[in-house]
Amino acid sequence: MASFGNLSITLALTFAVYALFALFFGAKTNRRDLVKSGEHSVYVVFLFVTMAVASLVYLLMKSDFSLDYVASFSNRDLNVFYKFAALWGGQKGSLLFWTWILTMYVALTAWINRRYPGKLVPYTLGIATLTSVFFLIINKFGANPFGQLAVDDGSGNLQAFIASDGQLSDTETVTITVIDNDRPVFGTDGSDTSQTTGEDFDFSINVSNRILINQLNF
Repeated sequence: MASFGNLSITLALTFAVYALFALFFGAKTNRRDLVKSGEHSVYVVFLFVTMAVASLVYLLMKSDFSLDYVASFSNRDLNVFYKFAALWGGQKGSLLFWTWILTMYVALTAWINRRYPGKLVPYTLGIATLTSVFFLIINKFGANPFGQLAVDDGSGNLQAFIASDGQLSDTETVTITVIDNDRPVFGTDGSDTSQTTGEDFDFSINVSNRILINQLNF
């Protein structure tokens, strides 16, 4: 579902860029067919943003903690209302929510004025769509709520791999494998005499499904 939401944002951005071109160029060249195409694209943008919002709400309700946003702003103890409110509880979800409101207003404007023959509506929709493109770029590249919970890929000093099916009971023992690729060793004078050990070891901890482990310190 996370990939579906991410794809929805991508498609919404694609159609918004096309609508921007169709509305402005169609109004400038008096091509009514191109303007209509741009208006229809505005509806499609709203549809895809709605799908993205629905995907995030579903992931919040499901408590899919593989997503960084869900893990940061929700937990299994929250009731349905507060899980839904988590949609705008963080910056990334809030930006997506505001994008949804914006594209809804743009689509409503296009629908209400669909028979207006002048150039005012295409230019108005074009300017509003330009704002939508700006927000969608942020949703896609700057503040994407569908990002996975970060795990070190080996480029850093610590990698932690949790061996679980993702459906923890109230309390469950989870095995974590830690690979220490670059363990720093400090001299008596405080200088860094780092050396690569390549050590790896396993240990088990008891965790509750109400706890999110963001960092392990050794």
